[in-house]
Amino acid sequence: MTRKRPVHLPWQQEDFDPRDLEMSKAEQKKATERLQELAQYLTTLSQAQLAQLPLSEETQVVISDYKRLPTLEAKRRQLQLINKHLRHEDETALTAALFETLPVKAKATADRWIQRLTAVDGLQQVADFAKQYRTADRHTLMQIRLRLAYAQEHQEQAGIASSLAQLRQYVQHIALSSTATL
Repeated sequence: MTRKRPVHLPWQQEDFDPRDLEMSKAEQKKATERLQELAQYLTTLSQAQLAQLPLSEETQVVISDYKRLPTLEAKRRQLQLINKHLRHEDETALTAALFETLPVKAKATADRWIQRLTAVDGLQQVADFAKQYRTADRHTLMQIRLRLAYAQEHQEQAGIASSLAQLRQYVQHIALSSTATL
């Protein structure tokens, strides 16, 4: 039986600084990379599957055009255009819709992880989550969890709701990427 080492937290509740809670450039880049993975995955879906997703008609047409392109360079440029269109879409709703297409067992596992990560000792669960899902980024998850802890400490309802939505979206995306090969 292996022993679980306690997660060392380099901060205390009184050490919170709102500037530390802002999204760093590295996090912004990782979010962009996740959006690119999502765009690549959307290009593999059929027209019927795309029609069921919360995407604008224009975005669906751009994705359909990708499939008709013959060369890799043209597809690369079209993928950039898809990314541009996806930035104007509701990524949370899109991820949730794609998440609903997963098998029941994968959805249940992801929902259990969301509950574990939002618990009081959720920071200690980050390492376990990263072990189970190799595509998960520990730093991003810790930052989301830190924002949630800050909002809970200061009883900011809007911050709590925002952090919970970010956490749910991130876990759903990771579950999608590990199950559906995003």
